[in-house]
Amino acid sequence: MSRTLLAAGGAPAPVLVTAPVATGSVIENGLVQTTTGVWIGAQSYTYQWQRASVDIAAATAFQYTTIAADCVILGVRSGVVAWSGLGGTGTPSVVSYSNVLVFTPLNIPGVRGYYDAALGIVLVGADVTSWADQSGVGNHLTDQGVAARRPLFIASAINGQPAVQFNGVAEVLTRLTFSFGATSNPSSFVAVYRADAFTNARNIIAYGAATGRPLLATSGGPATALVGYFASAAVQSLGTTVQGGGNFFLVFGKWNGATQYTGSRGVVEDSDANAGAATADNLAMDVGASVTYGGYSPQTLAELFIANANITQGDLDSYNVYKVSRYGGT
Repeated sequence: MSRTLLAAGGAPAPVLVTAPVATGSVIENGLVQTTTGVWIGAQSYTYQWQRASVDIAAATAFQYTTIAADCVILGVRSGVVAWSGLGGTGTPSVVSYSNVLVFTPLNIPGVRGYYDAALGIVLVGADVTSWADQSGVGNHLTDQGVAARRPLFIASAINGQPAVQFNGVAEVLTRLTFSFGATSNPSSFVAVYRADAFTNARNIIAYGAATGRPLLATSGGPATALVGYFASAAVQSLGTTVQGGGNFFLVFGKWNGATQYTGSRGVVEDSDANAGAATADNLAMDVGASVTYGGYSPQTLAELFIANANITQGDLDSYNVYKVSRYGGT
């Protein structure tokens, strides 16, 4: 729809053919931007970003850097006006809006499990009996009816946010038949994680019970831990340094079918070229250990993301900014 009125002595208002598209990440200090769209009769464009349908002061370029206030609502939207003359002169079109939603890990392609300690926790006393998958796939984690496996729920573990704490002795949550979807090649694990002690061969999360299955594990001494992502036939530890001191970090491992990577804070820190083995579907997914091989991990998890895709660097960057905004730290 376009205006039919003319500016005095001017050309008709531009006619919209293809609407503008706004993209980016609505996270603190995130960048969003909009295209102009395609118009008939347009010579120039003006822009206005809005929060909750109210103009944001000075946000009048095609790009906008989002702030914390943008992250507590649905997001922001761009407004593009096409003009029949140069430099925003002549006859204007109606405004064409495009929304950019707040970043959530659920926006990342390929998600097969997403666990947020603020959602879907079932307790007996202070102990967690189940942790519901928020992805919609239905890969819920449970204690399998064994009381000794139940980790501890901490209502305010970091920056006022809750987390689930595993003691590193017997506590583990499991999905016996985890639906990974596609059964070969890419996979990714991301965790907002605190290492509560540093000892060798501790599994943050493990899928299946054989070499060539993805798992995220730690090894190291009293001050640091190496977070390794194993998705190859020849298990290798990849060096990602996670500092101690009670801090939570965004740690991740991913495998694109040819190379496995690991890192923290959204930064790839090590890699290993290895084609590895296919990821079979409907195997057991253990959080806090590998039930088959042990390696119980003294750890606290605020959230956990699992995908059957190779998470992109852009999504890792967005995830880490989201992590810092929600949980603090770096």
